[in-house]
Amino acid sequence: SPHDGSLHSVYKYHCAKNSIKPNSGLLKILPREPGRSISEINMDYNYIGIKGIQPLLEILKLNSHLKVLNLKDNNLENNEIKALVHVLMSSEDDSLQTLDLSNNPISL
Repeated sequence: SPHDGSLHSVYKYHCAKNSIKPNSGLLKILPREPGRSISEINMDYNYIGIKGIQPLLEILKLNSHLKVLNLKDNNLENNEIKALVHVLMSSEDDSLQTLDLSNNPISL
């Protein structure tokens, strides 16, 4: 398991587990201090795609107080969106104000 529990470490751990290269834009913004959360994740210009969403979901499960999640133009399909909605809905945290899923090939 990730050694220090920071979102940065958890993300890198899940990327390695899924054999994918961590997204450099996401690594830049994820806190390295254990217990710190992030209020905005903007992947609009940081393509994450279908494989990359899984480690991001692990971050979302641990993160609290997320206000903005932008996954515009990320080529996400129905299954990824369902998984994302499931994670967001099962969170106790209701601070999310903005969710942008535009320009993804969704047919739900």
